[in-house]
Amino acid sequence: MSSNAVNRTTAIGRLFTFKCRAFTEILSALLLLQLFAVLLSSTIFSTVTTSTFQEGFDVTMDTYSSDFVIVFTMLWGFLCSLNITTKAYREDDFLFVTNRFTSHVATILFLCAVSAAGGVTAALSGFLIRVLAYYIHDNVILSTAFGPGLFLMGAAAAAGYVLLSTAAGYLAGIIIQWHRAFKLLIPAVVIGLMSLRGADIAEQFRSFFYLESFFPMFAVKVLGMLVLVFGAGLLFAKRLEVRQ
Repeated sequence: MSSNAVNRTTAIGRLFTFKCRAFTEILSALLLLQLFAVLLSSTIFSTVTTSTFQEGFDVTMDTYSSDFVIVFTMLWGFLCSLNITTKAYREDDFLFVTNRFTSHVATILFLCAVSAAGGVTAALSGFLIRVLAYYIHDNVILSTAFGPGLFLMGAAAAAGYVLLSTAAGYLAGIIIQWHRAFKLLIPAVVIGLMSLRGADIAEQFRSFFYLESFFPMFAVKVLGMLVLVFGAGLLFAKRLEVRQ
């Protein structure tokens, strides 16, 4: 391995370590947001199912899950990556001997690490939600409908969704830094698309990712999309000056 490659790898590793130590407020915000979502999921946002039987009685079942926590974590990932591409955060990297490429690679690795951790903790929050629901509500019967293997796949899937949201925020942040006009253009385009084709876009996303029953294929889809989005972000980043 050449000396330049070694130096670049070392710089990326040091930057990654620096970001993990310096950006603790990001993880603090994640924990607070997830705790808030857990409280809402165990008290308000539950799925209610009512069944009527021929004997003349109705059965109402409330289902508690971590879906709401995962959605909140995806929002956190998007805003976190959008914020970390701003000039104030980027200039911290130049405390080290680095360039634009190593700076963005370290940022991507950091975002992937915290997003994966956020997805796993969001999946784990399902157990806390069930415990809270047991003590808050009356006549609660707890049941576990999945084994350890299925839970691990669910946690990995949650991490994948958070990573996709984080990658989208990173790309949007880089494009905004590339030209300020996109700060207004991107929200306008997103709102316009959601107004005109929101249902179609949601259905396509659901069919491509959520309805994929074969987990290895789901992982390939997520990894492929992450490579495309983060790769596009690096291409846009090359157009930025070394320091703004």
